[in-house]
Amino acid sequence: MAIESGTVSRYDDMLKIKGNNVWPSAIDEVIFSNKEILEYKGTVYIGENGREIAQIEYAYKPQYKELSKKKKNLLTSQLRNKIKEKTNVLMELKEVERSALPEFEYKARRWSDMRQETFMRA
Repeated sequence: MAIESGTVSRYDDMLKIKGNNVWPSAIDEVIFSNKEILEYKGTVYIGENGREIAQIEYAYKPQYKELSKKKKNLLTSQLRNKIKEKTNVLMELKEVERSALPEFEYKARRWSDMRQETFMRA
């Protein structure tokens, strides 16, 4: 009898955010399960109040850019809730233009951990 254990992602991809182990692949799954989203990037940093902040900037596919504000707010709320459910971390979400995001290919490193830089500037 085999016992299945572990994770699909690599350990070195994992981020520790607000005391939780967060695998970027889990967030990829949530974000890209939405047909409207083209791309995203995530950043973890220390805010002015000294708290960890996880922020996701995302861009819509061209055919969905003109969605109503109400529909976009609903999608953002659903994304935030699904990410929280999957990772146990409440993240800030922000819509941006596609040009504001880097080009990602293959197994992309969409996440930046800026916490160390924040401490060095303080």
